[in-house]
Amino acid sequence: MSKTFADFSLDDSLQQALETLGFTTPTPVQEQSIPAAMEGKDLLVSSQTGSGKTAAFLLPTLNALAGQDDTLVPFKDRMKAVTQPNILVISPTRELAQQVCQDAIALVRHMKGVRVAAIMGGMPFGKQIQQLKGAQV
Repeated sequence: MSKTFADFSLDDSLQQALETLGFTTPTPVQEQSIPAAMEGKDLLVSSQTGSGKTAAFLLPTLNALAGQDDTLVPFKDRMKAVTQPNILVISPTRELAQQVCQDAIALVRHMKGVRVAAIMGGMPFGKQIQQLKGAQV
């Protein structure tokens, strides 16, 4: 019997995002990786492009973020405070960074107050600092 995303103990906001995106059945890499990552295990995953690796690592990390109380702090209050991202994803290419950012934005769309920023080399420093303000991812 194959698993569905509903079988994972993901926050309701993430389940809602998955439904909105039309994702019901995890790929094999997601089925194996998500439960292990949610248990706090370290993973090294290698699989083909398009196999679902991005969601396999984003979902458990975003799920942990959903359980933190400070995600409910209003954005304008986070902008005033000196904040640091809770999740840092390092990508080897600009294209992959943009893809991960787009996927993260799609997955947090129902998480109140969560902000995602993409910071890449070769961009104006001041603009990057502005993008980081109030971002959790």
